[in-house]
Amino acid sequence: MNVPWALRVLLAIVTFTVPSKGTVEIENRIRLITPDDDMGGGRVEVYHNNQWGTICDENWSNEAAGVVCKELGYSGALFRTKKAYYGEGTNHTIHMTNVQCDGSERSILECKHNGWGVTGSCTHKDDAGVICLNEDTPDMKYLGCWIDNPGKRILTDFYSNRRVGINWQNLGETVLNCAKDAVTSGKDYNLFAVQFYGECFSQEGNPLYKKMMAAPHACVHGVGELSHNAVYGFAPYYNLGCWADKPRKQRTMTLLKNIRKKIDWFDMGKTVTACYSLAKDAGKKYFAVQFYGECWVSDDEKFREYGQATNCWKGVGAHWSNYVYKVRV
Repeated sequence: MNVPWALRVLLAIVTFTVPSKGTVEIENRIRLITPDDDMGGGRVEVYHNNQWGTICDENWSNEAAGVVCKELGYSGALFRTKKAYYGEGTNHTIHMTNVQCDGSERSILECKHNGWGVTGSCTHKDDAGVICLNEDTPDMKYLGCWIDNPGKRILTDFYSNRRVGINWQNLGETVLNCAKDAVTSGKDYNLFAVQFYGECFSQEGNPLYKKMMAAPHACVHGVGELSHNAVYGFAPYYNLGCWADKPRKQRTMTLLKNIRKKIDWFDMGKTVTACYSLAKDAGKKYFAVQFYGECWVSDDEKFREYGQATNCWKGVGAHWSNYVYKVRV
C-alpha cells in the first residue's frame, strides 16, 4: 500500500498522544485547554523548556488555527480566537508571539514566530485559541463571499440579527451564532450567509447562491460587509471529532462495512461521504471512520466512553480511534 508521507508521520506519533478530561493533548508538545461543555475549542498551549505556555494572539490567523486543529486530530479549524476567548493561562509563561503559518505545516512548532519567550507587549489577556468544531451545528464549509442585491435577494430569509453585542475580536462567534439560529429555526436551511457583520440570511432548499457576483475580498474574518454575503454550506452530518476505541475491551461502536479498498488517500472526504451514506441507509444515528476506511455505526453516544483521541487524520480515525459524525438528514 502506498501510504502518503504525511500519513506515515502521523502513524509514528500515535503512541505519544494523550487525551484527558478538559484537555486534548499530544504529550510534551501541544494541548488544547477546553471547557467541559465545549470539547471542540479552547486555549492553545505548547510545551517548551520543560513547561507549558500560551501563544500570544498577535497576527494569530485561521491558517494557524487550522494547523493546531489538524495536529490535534481534528479535521480542520472553524475559526481562530483572540483576547483570551477561552480564558487566560495565568499560571504559565507566554511561549510564542507573532506566530505565522501558511497552513501547510504539520505542527504549530514549525510556524515562524518571534522566538521562544519573546513576548513584546503581550499579556495573558492576549492568549490565543481555536474553535476546531462545534457540536451544536452541522459540519460547515465556507462557500465564498458574494455581492447581494437588496432589491432582488437570492437568500430572501432574514432569519436572525446578531449585530447586537458583536465580539469584534472574535467574529467567528457571530458566524456560529448564525449557524445555530439556522439549525433551530425549524426551516430547511442547507446554507446560510452572514451579511453586514451580523445579519443572518438564508433560503430553504438549495438556493442558487452562485447567481450572486463573487467578491472574494469583501468579507473579513468570516463575515460579510454591507450588502455582501459570507456564505456557508451545511454538511448532512455533524462533526463530533476524534474518539478513542480499545480493541481488547468492549467496542464503542459496531462495524457496518469495510471500505478500505476504495480509499482515495488524497481525498479522505470521499470515505466520510461513503460511510455517511451507508449509515443513513442503515437508519443509524452516528457513524465513524476507523483505520482510515472502516465504517462503524451506533445509535447512542457510547463512543465517548474512552475519551477523546488525537490520532485522527483528515476527518478519519487511525488505529483504534473513531472520527465520529452524527447524521443530520
